[in-house]
Parts: sequence; structure tokens; C-alpha cells
Amino acid sequence: MTTKEKIIEAIGEIPDEKLNEFLSIVEDFKKKSATVKSGGKWSRFAGILTDEQAEAMLAVIEETCERIDND
Repeated sequence: MTTKEKIIEAIGEIPDEKLNEFLSIVEDFKKKSATVKSGGKWSRFAGILTDEQAEAMLAVIEETCERIDND
């Protein structure tokens, strides 16, 4: 069985009330895949974090990473 066939089979098992949510995920994936093809090598990471996740990550980096200031 090919990967595509496995995906199609798995989609058939998704409850109807979850199909819209799944479609949204697939559409987001397609957009991100198109960005990777059209952008630079780091563009594949664009948009993978929510604003809240990015802020949390930045806070952890600022709290835990050492800095060397030019002063």
C-alpha cells in the first residue's frame, strides 16, 4: 500500500465532525509546502509557531542563554 493510499484510508476513519478541522490542517500544510519551494532554505520554518509559542520560546531563550554585551 502506498503512502497516499494509507492517507486516504486514514481519512475515511476520521469522524465527520472532525473533517473540517482536518481539511484546515491539510490546507495549512499545503501553504507551508508552497512557501518552502518559493523561499530560502529557512522559509520552511515560517509560520510553524503561533504568536504565543514564539513569545514563550523567546522568553526562555532570553532567560536561559548567556549574553556577551559590547559595553
